[in-house]
Amino acid sequence: MMRNTGMATIWMGAMALLLGCSARPAFRESPAPSVGLPGECEAGPCEAPCAAGLMRRETACVPCPMAANGSRACPGHWSAPMRVSTGVNDEADTPQVQMTTQGIVMIAWVQGDKGQRRVRARWFDPVARQWSGAQALSQSAFDDGRAPRLAAQADGSVMLAWVERSESGFGLHSRRWSGQTRTWSAPQRLGYTFSRRGGALVAPGLGAPTLQADAAGNMHVFWSQGDGEREIQARRFDAVLGTWSTLFGVSARRLDDAIDPQVAVAADGQAFVVWSEGDPGDRVILCRRFWPPSQTPPVQAAPAAAGGPL
Repeated sequence: MMRNTGMATIWMGAMALLLGCSARPAFRESPAPSVGLPGECEAGPCEAPCAAGLMRRETACVPCPMAANGSRACPGHWSAPMRVSTGVNDEADTPQVQMTTQGIVMIAWVQGDKGQRRVRARWFDPVARQWSGAQALSQSAFDDGRAPRLAAQADGSVMLAWVERSESGFGLHSRRWSGQTRTWSAPQRLGYTFSRRGGALVAPGLGAPTLQADAAGNMHVFWSQGDGEREIQARRFDAVLGTWSTLFGVSARRLDDAIDPQVAVAADGQAFVVWSEGDPGDRVILCRRFWPPSQTPPVQAAPAAAGGPL
């Protein structure tokens, strides 16, 4: 009996291979550009909405958990998985996602193999139920994009920053997606570091960026940069002028190596950045506070002590 069961299993596996089937749950390809969807996923028995008081579990609708007051507390509903990246036999990773004030979902990722990797992005309009096509946004002739980061702005736009290889080093680049025209701006280089030693290109001396916008759409971006002894660099995007500020060195420079910047931005435009600086085994956490042009920083007689006011 066990032998027959084993043979049946082998036969079913062979038939699955012949038919192109897989034991893994299938996911649906996202549609071509500007194709309306009946929903976020294909209509079907496993994706049809459940009635009130019921929730989806695998392919069945089951009762939601009972709350203390006797009502049904349903946790919400998930669509079926859907593929966002395109292409065949490509490595796709480092996904990032942001939602605009108009509800547009922007997704960016890195895709490619054998040294030909580019930053790509596409967006989804949940009202029109439409996907855009996937667009390659990194422009390097070396096809080596990495570390994409997204941040949404107040006017419905989205800023993208990423690291990209060139002939002699690595640069930090940005592009802005307009919520009005739904198009990307031309790429702009924000920072650069030479990464050649003895004619050979070494590991990038430019870290992944971190960026965040205030309520008016002004954007701060921070990253570590340098060859061996890195510094934290910053630039600020002015939403009214539509331009980036000049490069600003954030880290103290009195220590050897500054890495891992993180930023928090308030609605009024103030920003707070923290980072790690020092040598291996002897690192400290430092911070700086930013006031926008419309505000005046408080007067300080001496630098703030640890834990003191900034």
